[in-house]
Amino acid sequence: MSPRSPASLAGSESAADPRAVMIAIGNELLAGRTADSNFVELARLAGELGVRFARHLTIGDRQEEIRAALEAEAPDASWIVLSGGLGPTADDLTREAVADFAGVPLVEDAAVVARLEARYAALGCTLSGTARRQALLPQGVELLPNPVGLAPGLWLAARGTVICALPGVPGEFLSMAQESLLPRLAASGRWPRTVTAVLRTVGLPESEVADRVEGITGAASGSSGVRSEPGGPEPGGSAPKWAPLDLTGVELAYLPHAGMVDLRIVAHGGQAEARVAAIERELTLRLGGSVYARGEQTMAEVVGDLLRARGLRVALAESCTGGLLGAQLTAVPGSSDYFAGGVVAYSNGVKGGGLGGAGAIMRPTVRSVGKWRRRWRAERGSGSEPSLASRSPGLRGQVGDRRRNRWGSSTWASRPRPGRATADCSS
Repeated sequence: MSPRSPASLAGSESAADPRAVMIAIGNELLAGRTADSNFVELARLAGELGVRFARHLTIGDRQEEIRAALEAEAPDASWIVLSGGLGPTADDLTREAVADFAGVPLVEDAAVVARLEARYAALGCTLSGTARRQALLPQGVELLPNPVGLAPGLWLAARGTVICALPGVPGEFLSMAQESLLPRLAASGRWPRTVTAVLRTVGLPESEVADRVEGITGAASGSSGVRSEPGGPEPGGSAPKWAPLDLTGVELAYLPHAGMVDLRIVAHGGQAEARVAAIERELTLRLGGSVYARGEQTMAEVVGDLLRARGLRVALAESCTGGLLGAQLTAVPGSSDYFAGGVVAYSNGVKGGGLGGAGAIMRPTVRSVGKWRRRWRAERGSGSEPSLASRSPGLRGQVGDRRRNRWGSSTWASRPRPGRATADCSS
């Protein structure tokens, strides 16, 4: 039987939708000792081709379990990717399970044996019987080259689906996926055109983002204060009545992380670009100033672009953030255009003295932990000084005066122009 094409698949999705399944194999994955980064990378790369995964399974190193997973997924999948179980040890049983599923025997491949012998000889070793197991392959399988490791990948059409088995080592998996698997997927069917857009927001909780997107009909509860327009709250403090957003033909995902919420908009097919553009415009209107970036641009990149555009340079004196701010800013290529440097001063003794100018920056800030919106006077900067100074002292992991300052409190201060400094303190 020939492999089914995406158009021949049954199910709740449309006939043109691809159906893909990935099965990750390994007891170490189930035990939580190893993260399955292979699926994350493969799904991202395949998504650019319009290929969407219907399921992602993780199972143990048991031949009958692998066989059962293949039996369960094959009826609905145009192709199945297996990750892991192709090595030389006794718990590497993917080859046996695939052969069992396809109803073919395992046969030794002389060309694979020759390559293994050459690789071992180059290391000054002799190919052992255990390592030779990697040359036992399901009859009729097509081999996928492994440019990084030893075990070849497998490509086999069986029982109406295509099985692709790759080694589970992330470096080998990703290299083989890019060189062998993805090109075959791109040529294996007419995958629908896929268009994706990402809006990145900050300052709004996920529930409020959802209210603006999905539509609300009554007053908002709590203190979040949904605004009807980007410029301000609804007159009288009442919540706006957003009309439900029409998401026909569009997939919208909420991706909250670290005080931010990303919205990923995806559409497939001939009108995908127009649908995504329309939703992106409407979301931008509803979310207003909380949208700080589009695409994969990070907050550090946005801040860097703003500093560069304004001809500003920044210096940091960090305490409870432990160098995190500086690390994020300097991770952006070209950050030397606007980042002058920084100091991490954790103990109170270091903050109070011994740091020269940095100590002078930290002292008044440390005294103000727990106070709200206190202003400091600052010396006028010379031409070599940064035009923006940021400070992040507080009580996180150190012993401090907890009679006056609650544990976990922190202070932020900035000097946006010479001669003036403003601090916002929070706890």
